Amino acid sequence: LKASVTGTPASVTWEKQVGGQTSVLANDKEASDTPTQSCEYTVTAAGQLCPNATQSLSVTVEHQATLTLSASDDVVCVNGEVTLTADYGTASSIVWEEKAEGTSVFSEFATDLTTQKLVHPTGKTSYRIRSTQGGACPESVSNEITVDTEDSLKMTIRPIMESLDEENNVHLKATIVQGTPTSFTWEKETALGRSVMSTQYEATDTLYRNTTYIATAHAAHCPDVILSQTVTINMVDVTDTICEGEVITFNTPLVEDNMAWEKLEAGASGFTKFFDAAASVEVSPQVNTIYRIRYEDFYSNLYIVFMEKPVEIEFTGDESVCKGSDYAVSFHVKDGQNVTSLTLYETIDGNTINREKIEGYTSGDYNGSSLYTLQEETTFSLKATSKYCPEKEVIHTVKIDTVPTLYELTASSDSICKGDYVELSTDFPFSLNNLLLSEEYEGESSHSESSYMTSETERFHPEETVRYTLVPRTENGCLGEERSVTVQVFDPGSSTTQDTSVCMGDRAFLRVVGGELEEKYVWSTSPDYSDIIATGNRQVVLPEETTTYYVKAMNGKCERTMEQTVYVLQKPSILVNQEDAQTIVLEGVGGSGDYWFDLGSGFERTNTMHNVTPNWTYTVKVKDDAGCMNDTTFVSLFYDLFIPEYFTPQGDGSNDTWKIVNLEYYANVRVSIFDRHGKKLFESTDPEQEWEGTYNGYALPSEDYWYIINIDDIRAIFTGHFTLIR
Repeated sequence: LKASVTGTPASVTWEKQVGGQTSVLANDKEASDTPTQSCEYTVTAAGQLCPNATQSLSVTVEHQATLTLSASDDVVCVNGEVTLTADYGTASSIVWEEKAEGTSVFSEFATDLTTQKLVHPTGKTSYRIRSTQGGACPESVSNEITVDTEDSLKMTIRPIMESLDEENNVHLKATIVQGTPTSFTWEKETALGRSVMSTQYEATDTLYRNTTYIATAHAAHCPDVILSQTVTINMVDVTDTICEGEVITFNTPLVEDNMAWEKLEAGASGFTKFFDAAASVEVSPQVNTIYRIRYEDFYSNLYIVFMEKPVEIEFTGDESVCKGSDYAVSFHVKDGQNVTSLTLYETIDGNTINREKIEGYTSGDYNGSSLYTLQEETTFSLKATSKYCPEKEVIHTVKIDTVPTLYELTASSDSICKGDYVELSTDFPFSLNNLLLSEEYEGESSHSESSYMTSETERFHPEETVRYTLVPRTENGCLGEERSVTVQVFDPGSSTTQDTSVCMGDRAFLRVVGGELEEKYVWSTSPDYSDIIATGNRQVVLPEETTTYYVKAMNGKCERTMEQTVYVLQKPSILVNQEDAQTIVLEGVGGSGDYWFDLGSGFERTNTMHNVTPNWTYTVKVKDDAGCMNDTTFVSLFYDLFIPEYFTPQGDGSNDTWKIVNLEYYANVRVSIFDRHGKKLFESTDPEQEWEGTYNGYALPSEDYWYIINIDDIRAIFTGHFTLIR
């Protein structure tokens, strides 16, 4: 890259843009790069004062195409077809070229842009493809493949008549004119069939009858070459066919000492003598055989005897079936190549009710079958008619296997309790795997099971109501009529009772929980149920003491006994203790303890009554932790005051202080003492405070004194006077 710049730039920069990415190549007027994909180059001359100058150019990068060629065959017959397969990659145009062996230059034979091309080489040829697209990249050439050719075979055989000698010997000769065969055979074909004589180009044979000789040359890639010649002998041959085992008699009017009877059996290499001179001979050939008479160097005409093997027929299948079932009459025909007709007869009670002509059988062995529905004993006969052998017939009788119908299936009980067993019995003769018993459950599981009974009587433990169905069968698998019994299974249930406690005088509830809807109940206070007190799953009783009740749950055959004990609890009582005129303390006794008291505003833990009104009727309640309650009614006390009329403070221990009796039962009091002039000498709010007859520590003289007693607890004021005596 080179930029021509006029003026004096501050700098020159070459940049490269590929796929949205920009990179600097050089900070100079010249730069170099080896692009691997199409890109754009930009050169920028930066002016010191003038604007920048920018020029761009695009470079397209082409990729050279990769070409590959393969062939379907590497060797073919001359002018044979070969498929060439091309992979031309990114090439947009190609040329197909070929080069024959012995030449040095490829020549063009097609320009199709296709992946396959058919060629027909006439000799060893090399092939290739070449890309012809223009552009920056040079042309691409594929690999060379070479296909060789094989010359087609050409063969001649010597005329038969030129090779025949005086003893009727034929000297056969084949000559390969062109090509190289992979194998060669001489065959001969007569009335007795076709056989291989030799694998050499030359062979010898003796003519006995009309014969065709076939020469076959096999090639690896080119078609086989087959040449043949037929020789006809002008003698009158006799052909006959007999059944295997039959005897045929030959007669001749000429009997000479040098005469001999000869035969050629199928598969033998030549004639052999089997009898000396005789006017008549009997033979029973086992295979196809040619007979002749030889007298010195002369031969009679040929007598060809074909032997027909008698057909063999065999029935296969059971000798007894179930009534009304389908039965496949199967048979096997052996050596049936000469059978002309095959007929199957169905006979019942000596009457032929059906005749079926078997179609589609082939020569040799044949297996056939025909389907019938049998209701009674039936005889099948199969007749085969041959060309020469006598008619063959075989008979097969099928009996009907009957199942007893007069039998029963019984159960020891038509209902049981879950967990008990039921015994099933049948009078059908038992044998291993002949009594199929199915169990169809009707409960929540709703499923079926099947198994064979192990004896004529068997115990079962069903968990749900079940229908048993017995299907007997004979040893041949014939099914009898079904017999069914249903056994109802009652659930003993999982009902329970629970002991309970009640307070003395309260009602108790007897209850069974978790039982079945069908269950019935009987309640009693004795375990032998001699005294029935109620029925039903719920009852109300009023026991006076702790009592055990017995309940019997019955569901069909199921019966369960349970107990429920009702514990009778004593009620608590209340002791009332009045501590003072306004305070009463309650005490719970009896019951189960942990008492709660209702003083008029609901049960709570406190047991003390405050601000009691004297001489007032109160009703309080008590409740223990078992929930038993009781109540009591009482009248609060009123404490009368005893106010002394005098006292004698002489220090002799007798009546030394003035004290108001019962004032201590009141909490909110005020006692004031005055002299006759109204002077307050003493005042106290302590209900137990006593006055010693002093004022400021001085003893007061004997005379009368006045008092005022205020009791807020009862909203009362008491006044009066008393005398101090010294």
